[in-house]
Amino acid sequence: MSVTSINNTIGFSRLKNVFRHGINYAAASTMAQSAKNQLVGNLPADLLNAIIKGNPNNKKECIKQVQSAFIDTACLLQQCEKLEIQGMRRRRISLDNAVKILDSLKNGKTDFYRDKIFDEKITELTLKAEEGLIKKLKVVLPDVHNVKLTFIDNGAYGDAFKLEVLNKQGQKLIADNVIKTFKSNDAQSKLMLETVNRLFSNYSIDDLANAARKMGKKLNEESILSIKNQIKEISNSLNEASCLAARRMHGSFAEANTTEYIRTFSGHKLGEAQGLVLPDMFYLGDTQFSLSKFIDSSSKAIREFDFQRLGLRLTDINTTNRINGICFDIGGIVPYLKLSKLKSFDVNSSIAGNKTSIRILKRLYNTQPEQREQLLDVINKESEQCKNILERQNIQKALKEIKDNYCLTKTKTKEIEILRAEIPANILNELDRLM
Repeated sequence: MSVTSINNTIGFSRLKNVFRHGINYAAASTMAQSAKNQLVGNLPADLLNAIIKGNPNNKKECIKQVQSAFIDTACLLQQCEKLEIQGMRRRRISLDNAVKILDSLKNGKTDFYRDKIFDEKITELTLKAEEGLIKKLKVVLPDVHNVKLTFIDNGAYGDAFKLEVLNKQGQKLIADNVIKTFKSNDAQSKLMLETVNRLFSNYSIDDLANAARKMGKKLNEESILSIKNQIKEISNSLNEASCLAARRMHGSFAEANTTEYIRTFSGHKLGEAQGLVLPDMFYLGDTQFSLSKFIDSSSKAIREFDFQRLGLRLTDINTTNRINGICFDIGGIVPYLKLSKLKSFDVNSSIAGNKTSIRILKRLYNTQPEQREQLLDVINKESEQCKNILERQNIQKALKEIKDNYCLTKTKTKEIEILRAEIPANILNELDRLM
């Protein structure tokens, strides 16, 4: 890992190595913006193979051309954020609209920006992006005849588009991918909160519940009050400090960081069968986006991915980031520490980023739960015989952190119940995707 001086600031030549040594960097965006190479990862393997096979004599230049084509495409698609904000501002507050908005929130959706104008504008935007991407891909891959970009959904930190690349016969040249463009700030989330707070000030809970029953929506006084209280809690806790803390767990820089970290310490290739799909490539320049494999209902995991084995806790445990046991959204990952430390974002961990400590965790999780306490004592005795002082200190720090924070004998289901019961309100609201 080399460090260079860029624009009178200290920057990294590339981000891959620094991202492998820890997560939740407070200065991740600064590091990324000052890095010489703002690409993390590379194009999907099947696309890389097609480029290399078709361009053996100038493969490096062609790979860069395709990477650049995706950057230009993402730059266009990022305008979706503006279209969503415009759609929210068009939404007239009426009793019927208030019920529709609450019903969306109850189902973990914030798509009440969608109307006829939005659908028309997003179609125009994706068509324009398709035209530009086809032209640039055909220069490197002549078999490309068509590309299709389809808006999938939005979240608090990004918008997702499905990408299909087809030949003249309409056959797929590569596996379908997802281009995720990351939002530049928290303006949309703040506008959503303002809109919902406004409807609660205009209508009583009884009025909303009665209207919901007439409209056939599964909303009652209790569920509406729950949404109101959660929105109130988010609004009260939404300040500059909380937004900065959230961006240490979410968004382009956090997800690129976490991806490289997991890829380094997992110890094997990950995919649908292992319960986790990591993005192939991130760009962290002026237009932040990721490129990853598209997962649908035909994909299944053999087992869910165990983040604890790597010293990590997935706080975003809602069902909208999983399909058939496969986690495809890695926002909201923190070191596996006590929840009281997460409240203050005191995320200093002796395990995160330490190879020796991760080996201990893997050893523990390869042991039956009832034998883990005994194994900790064995490892502690082994550490006392270690002649390398630094290694001995690393092991003992890791053992202390494990004893203080890990529920080694509890089942995963029980641990999730404990997590949801104890988790801070502002993070719990993140889990339910109401922000």
